[in-house]
Amino acid sequence: MSKFFFLSFLLSICLISQAEALPSKSAAECNLQEWLPTQSPRILSNNQVIMVPSMARDFQSLIVFGRMDNHSIEEILKENKLYPLQLNILGKTHAIGALSFFNYRDSDMGSFQEIYLVVVATKKKMKTISSISSILKAVRPSRQSEETDLVLFHLKAYSSSEMGVLGSREVWKIDSDLANIQTKQSDNWLQFSMEGKVSSFDINSFTKLPINSNFNLDASGPAMEGTQAFSHVLSCSQAAYSVFNSKRHLISVDPGLESLIQQFAFRPWFVEYSPHSKAIQFSPR
Repeated sequence: MSKFFFLSFLLSICLISQAEALPSKSAAECNLQEWLPTQSPRILSNNQVIMVPSMARDFQSLIVFGRMDNHSIEEILKENKLYPLQLNILGKTHAIGALSFFNYRDSDMGSFQEIYLVVVATKKKMKTISSISSILKAVRPSRQSEETDLVLFHLKAYSSSEMGVLGSREVWKIDSDLANIQTKQSDNWLQFSMEGKVSSFDINSFTKLPINSNFNLDASGPAMEGTQAFSHVLSCSQAAYSVFNSKRHLISVDPGLESLIQQFAFRPWFVEYSPHSKAIQFSPR
């Protein structure tokens, strides 16, 4: 049995068990408004005003999870007093990362697209995990509390919106650059492009399961400059999954992001697709 098939098999079993354990609930029923306190204005360096906490009422996301070089990630996170969430595969330890595309269709900052390369980190050192179910449990903490030890550390972000770039840099302290990002959905295919590089995903290849993909985590990035302030993110969606298959999922990214992917030896593993989601991002605390 190949390593790839073995991991695919584990993922399938895990997702089926998750589907049985969680109640089916549409994203429309997820009321994040109750978590949203009074919003206050922040003035950006270009004099635009952004409201925080910021709410995205409808967005589409596609997240490619994968393993990354543990040593190089450890060095970067150490500077920020964080630790990589580590995965053991056949005796080798890897960090866990994700390349993600977000199409914000209705948000407090308007309609725009963003692409992120992140690594899953923790605020305290945790034991190395060895199963996919442990990963999903780690990245899907309960929304019952705002306290979480999990952090999405942004190695790099790109946004099609100037307000998105400045909001990331100045409010949420995430390193972000302006980029031309476009999205297109036709028949069974979802395509997004960045600087002319097209990525295509066959939506029919995803296993559609009644899973509430609720995030309760913190976000940080190199722009934090060693400080331990994190913005808090709450998200609710219904997700579908697919084991990564290069014949079905074609990834091609901006050269700047591609160099980062090569630097950290990012290797795609499985994909999460959420056609409709909601989220709130709170101010750094």
